[in-house]
Amino acid sequence: MTKYKSVGTSWRTVMKHTAMTTFITREFNAGNHIPWIGRFCITDLTAGDGSSAYDAPWHTSCSPGIIASLALTSRKPVVIDLYERDQETYDTLISNLAKRLPVLGYQRTADDRWRYEGIWLRASRQDGREASIDHLAQSHQDAVLILNDPNLITDWAMRPGFMSEVLTAGTRFGGRGKVKGFRVMHTLGCNVGGAKRAPFQRDAQALPDDDLRTMDLTERRNWFNLIEEQCAHLPARHDLALAAFENDPAQWAYLFTTPRLPRWYADTEADIRAAFKAVGRTGEIAFYRRDNNRFERLKNRLLLTKTELAERESPQLPFEPSGDENAATHLLTAPTAST
Repeated sequence: MTKYKSVGTSWRTVMKHTAMTTFITREFNAGNHIPWIGRFCITDLTAGDGSSAYDAPWHTSCSPGIIASLALTSRKPVVIDLYERDQETYDTLISNLAKRLPVLGYQRTADDRWRYEGIWLRASRQDGREASIDHLAQSHQDAVLILNDPNLITDWAMRPGFMSEVLTAGTRFGGRGKVKGFRVMHTLGCNVGGAKRAPFQRDAQALPDDDLRTMDLTERRNWFNLIEEQCAHLPARHDLALAAFENDPAQWAYLFTTPRLPRWYADTEADIRAAFKAVGRTGEIAFYRRDNNRFERLKNRLLLTKTELAERESPQLPFEPSGDENAATHLLTAPTAST
């Protein structure tokens, strides 16, 4: 896999963790008072090493810490699954969990498992794309929350069909329970290290943003597919919020599922804007179902290069010279997901 430069600054990470904290907090606050939710199931597909990402308390500065800490606010059972595919990173994760979780009150029950009263936490040295759902909705009414936080969009850690699998869990194996809630937070690093341009080589000079030499277009077609699958399997009672920083060369963005209720719309937008403000930044937010045209424009801005975006907005007339035959014709004419 081509290696790209890291984002290199912490403000994006601070914003992500701020948004993640409110995202999970609202899950517990709501679910604690909903009688038809019997258990929370939280899966982190990209747990990382469990180290603090910056100078802040552990329980606020990495996803395992945030999840483990907020789970303590639950009045109902909680199952936490942490996935990390890299062996060295996983070993550090286990070391950090062993050091930090007892401070929160967790007791170690196995090399890779911890427990605190009605909370069960387990860490798996496994790719998030292989995450198991066998435990879902077997005997409970589960509220499922998924975190998918790859370093860049090419490392997307949710396998195709995963959303559909989760939503039908409990019926697949004759389970007596149901998935009663399903929310996801995705991270989209669309141009980290110039990912949309020619493959970035160490010590090579970065190409201008509008350079025509782009990465493989088939691969970027797959980026559209990732988002379109979220739209295709979105429950009717939910919407997708796409949030992106303004004037960000790495084009970092976030995709959240949220209930289609006036209060949830307002709270989701307020939470995202507060997270932007926490790092002194501004951003754009668009909802897939509430304002599909705006959602599509923002999605295209993130996934297309400036040249491709300009061609889409001002397409060549049929009688004009064709120019570069390798232009992103398929991307520019890709059908918009139906609402």
